[in-house]
Parts: sequence; C-alpha cells; structure tokens
Amino acid sequence: MTAIKRIKDQPGGVWAESRGNLVASEFSQSGRAIYIQPYLEEVMKRISADLEEQGFPVGQNDLFRIASGFRTQEEQDELWQRALDKYGDPDIADDFVARVSAHQTGAVIDINLGFPIKSEHIGQIRATDAYTAWEDLAYNKYKMAPYDVEPWHWECGDACKENIEEILQGESESSQEFDWNKRGEKTPVENTRRRATKQRGTAGSAVLLGAAVLLSGAGALLWMHKRGMLKRKRR
Repeated sequence: MTAIKRIKDQPGGVWAESRGNLVASEFSQSGRAIYIQPYLEEVMKRISADLEEQGFPVGQNDLFRIASGFRTQEEQDELWQRALDKYGDPDIADDFVARVSAHQTGAVIDINLGFPIKSEHIGQIRATDAYTAWEDLAYNKYKMAPYDVEPWHWECGDACKENIEEILQGESESSQEFDWNKRGEKTPVENTRRRATKQRGTAGSAVLLGAAVLLSGAGALLWMHKRGMLKRKRR
C-alpha cells in the first residue's frame, strides 16, 4: 500500500508546508492540545463521522483520537534522544525515530486504534476492526498516506489535501479557490516566537536609544569643555 506518496517523498519534502495556520484539533486525546493543519482537521471531521455511522464508539477511551500531531524540532530531538538512551546506538535509534519528521509539517497524525502506540502492539492493532475501518476510510476515501511499519501513523500529503479541497469545492457554491489560510490560527509556538522576536526588538531598540543618549551626552560635554563652559575642579 504505497501508491499514495508520503510527505518526505513529495517534491517539497517535509519543509514545504506552512506552519503558520495550524489549528487545535477537536479530535485530540483527552486533556491534550494537539495542533494540525486545517485541511487535516477537515479530514478528521469526516472520518470520525463516517466511523460513527459504521457504529464505532468514536472517542470512547480515546478510540480514533489523535495522540500526536505537529511537533517542533526540539520535540523531535527529544524523542530521538529517548531512542538513543534506550538502544545505545545512534544507527538503531535512527531506525525507530527520524531526526527530521513529517510530523513537523502539522499534516501528520498518530491515531489511537485501541492499543498503546508502541511497536510491540503492531500485530494487535492490525488485527482490530477499528484498524480495518480506519485504513479503508483514510486511504481509499480520503487519500491519506500510511507508514507501513507504524499502523497508527497517517499523513495528509498532496493527494489528501487536493482530495478534501475537491470535496469541499463540490459542496460549495463558490467557484473561488479554497483558502486554508483563512481557517487557521497561530499556534502557541508561533505566538511565542513572535512575542520573543518583538521583545528582542523592543529591548534592542531600548539599548540603542540608551547608547545614543550616552553618546549624545558625551558629545555635549566635549563641546562644552572645548569652549571653556565647564568649571575646572580646584586641586
């Protein structure tokens, strides 16, 4: 099942997607705030509705809920370090955790399919009706790309994005191109970066202004000294 390209195999690779309009998913695991691309959120809405129509208890015990979505490079580095600590060999760690992950696009999810997301449960996950139903919908209907060695890992790459856009366009009376940027919101990560940048800029401006004041003061003293306007101290 590899006809639909994974994100890393697309022309733009992992870094092609904008991360400025991620949304907090309604389908995150309990008590978690997980951010994904808005078009992937639209796919999740539809898959969840389809699964409910099939009689699955969506959301019960976090079934079909997102366990992982967007990750920063720092978070990915931490996961890789855990793998290194566990296996003691960077080559083996690379086999289990990518140093740069498609999760960093916000267009990838790890989905809860009834068992813990661990390699020792792969066989159990694949044997469930939940996995069979999810795979059929995610791959065949919504064009998501699977990762063969991780049954919980699914990617909404170009084919998936174009497919959901066609579905939405067909449901809309508008002939305008669908604009995902109008559906997103800044993530806490992006907001934090923006605030930090602004603060650094403000602090930098204050330093420059202070330096300018000091320099201008020194210049004024020098000018007054040259003109004998400053009284010399008596020795």
